Amino acid sequence: MTRDRRGTLLLEVLLALVIMSISLGVIIQSMTSSLRGARYAAQYTQAAMAADTEMTRLLKESRIQGAGPSGRPEGGNDEPDAFIFTIDAAASPEASDLEIDTLTAEWQNGGKTSRFQIATYVRTAP
Repeated sequence: MTRDRRGTLLLEVLLALVIMSISLGVIIQSMTSSLRGARYAAQYTQAAMAADTEMTRLLKESRIQGAGPSGRPEGGNDEPDAFIFTIDAAASPEASDLEIDTLTAEWQNGGKTSRFQIATYVRTAP
């Protein structure tokens, strides 16, 4: 092998390593992004299920009417890592005997607050 050929071979190997490193970096970055998205989707699904469960509990116990315009429902989650529920009761524009109750589930997601809302109509006492 001549001296020029050995230098060219070394350059080809180095170029192949650079291309492979860049490719691996892109693959790892896309996998990390996918995992982050899957984690957020799982948290969002858990929030939807928890909000539905909390709304059902409040409706069964008829606690929504006492919640006031906005606030935490009594008996809700007080755990620091769990969802924080707030309830908002507003008069319905469609009918005077209906009220729109909105339950919001909040949780921390990587330093920012994420929210999920669920609303229902409740008949007010005449």
